[in-house]
Amino acid sequence: MGRDTKVCPDCGRIFTSVLCPKCGFSGDPERFRTGCPVCGHSGDFNAPGSFATPEIRAPKEPAPPVPVFMWIVAVVALGAALVALAFAMM
Repeated sequence: MGRDTKVCPDCGRIFTSVLCPKCGFSGDPERFRTGCPVCGHSGDFNAPGSFATPEIRAPKEPAPPVPVFMWIVAVVALGAALVALAFAMM
């Protein structure tokens, strides 16, 4: 469909506004001449199903370190597994 299309050729619905696929702002087509007035998205608004890909953001801060007691539990569990394996091999 063209930018000046006023009626959907498939269902007959009348277009009264444009919906930005990135931020969801809806408004008069005149406001979208150079892209979305809110977020600046200027993708091909005429392409069916043209949605902006979501941005993947890096974590704001690194994950907290593993507590010491968890290291102790892991070492004890590993030791117990090795001892059990040693007795099973005898």
